[in-house]
Amino acid sequence: EAEEIVDAFGAANVQAVCATDILSDMIQNGDYTFFRSDMHWTPLGTYNVYAEMVSKAGLTAVPLEEYTHETEYPFLGTYYRDNPKDYMKENPDTLDLYKPSCSLQWLRCTAPDTYKEIDFWNMKAKSNDRYTVYLGGPAGPWTYAECDNDKDRNCLVICDSFGLAYVP
Repeated sequence: EAEEIVDAFGAANVQAVCATDILSDMIQNGDYTFFRSDMHWTPLGTYNVYAEMVSKAGLTAVPLEEYTHETEYPFLGTYYRDNPKDYMKENPDTLDLYKPSCSLQWLRCTAPDTYKEIDFWNMKAKSNDRYTVYLGGPAGPWTYAECDNDKDRNCLVICDSFGLAYVP
């Protein structure tokens, strides 16, 4: 289904980025790319993929230092939830949460032409499902953002739960 949607935009308007190559390079460099207690990539891994996407579009990524940043430690993800062993608890992850500095309003489509405003960070997300902190996790059919960053560009990200880390 994703290929059909991307094809509808026309090859001239689509810049493809291979996240696997970027993440593989990060892993080889020893960067904190994937969580140990969860199957998702870290926000650092996501940021590097985002930076490449923006670069391919001929733009400059917002420096990571310009985001509001919170850190949660210890973070024990879904692997620990499903297999709560001591060895996993003794080797917790760090979860870095990033939020853009511009004012945002997030609207989830709940029915045709019907939207519900939702929080950017859902700090009530279960501790072992913290990747759902962004927009309450994967839910559909889509979420729409209004931003005051004085840009007139749009971006369509077709994703599963891994894509939630792109939200910031």
